[in-house]
Amino acid sequence: MEEDNVPLLNWVSSSLDLSPIETLWHEMKKVLRQHPARTITELRQKLQEIWDCFTPTFSQNLVNTMPQRISAVIRNKGDVTQW
Repeated sequence: MEEDNVPLLNWVSSSLDLSPIETLWHEMKKVLRQHPARTITELRQKLQEIWDCFTPTFSQNLVNTMPQRISAVIRNKGDVTQW
């Protein structure tokens, strides 16, 4: 597109590093791997139990990491970060 003089924006197409919910999903998966469900009903039950363990403080701490996440993405020019 550049050769056709179409202006392009430098944009991270999809940065999971900027999504605190991805950290939450990761934590849920980690617990599920340790205690796998055998049925859909059991999976739903386990997911609900895991979800219920997340406290407002845990959620707020994830949100509070946003400045560090943004800085890391900028520093890595959109590439993967530790998040």
